[in-house]
Amino acid sequence: MKNKNIIRYIMIIIYLILIQLLFINIYKTYKDYIEIIPWSEVKTTNDYTYMNISKISEKIATIEDKNQTIHFVIEKDVTGKWHTYLISIDADKYDNIVKKIENEYEIMIYGYPVLIGNNLKVLSLSKINEFLPSDNEIKITKDNFDKYLTNTYLDTTISRYDNTNYSLIVKIIILLFLIILLIFKIINKYNIEKNIFLILKKHLIRREK
Repeated sequence: MKNKNIIRYIMIIIYLILIQLLFINIYKTYKDYIEIIPWSEVKTTNDYTYMNISKISEKIATIEDKNQTIHFVIEKDVTGKWHTYLISIDADKYDNIVKKIENEYEIMIYGYPVLIGNNLKVLSLSKINEFLPSDNEIKITKDNFDKYLTNTYLDTTISRYDNTNYSLIVKIIILLFLIILLIFKIINKYNIEKNIFLILKKHLIRREK
């Protein structure tokens, strides 16, 4: 009887540790999900991100099959420096964006990074001087393109997709299951682990037959 109680207490401690670790993991997953990172902190094309733009060029290219247009934009970062980037928007939303910038001076746009192909890079280099101020000291070339404009553009037409929701649901279900196991173990009502083992064993025997 004494040995059974010792095992029971050990299992309770194990459940408590697992619940705490899983709870921390769920919190971190949820925090990462709700957080939208600025463009300057983007690391992969799976990062949902945003820009605060204060100027947008006329279209420099059109993606016909998607009714999208490519534009230069200017963003002012937290240090006060100005940066030029590329974005794609729904072709029908250009006038609306221009009006918003005129009224609000700066607007926030959201989307996902998309790698810039070689053709778009060449086209951008041929058009960028028309957008940048004439007194701009930095000359954008093929060699420094990725440094100043980065190797991606912000696609604002992609709706947010994220499998984190499913991951959170699965983790929460596991957490609830562990809490139930802990409650049963504390009240010492059922040998729940043994019952689970027997159920799994019966299931495996049936599959073998």
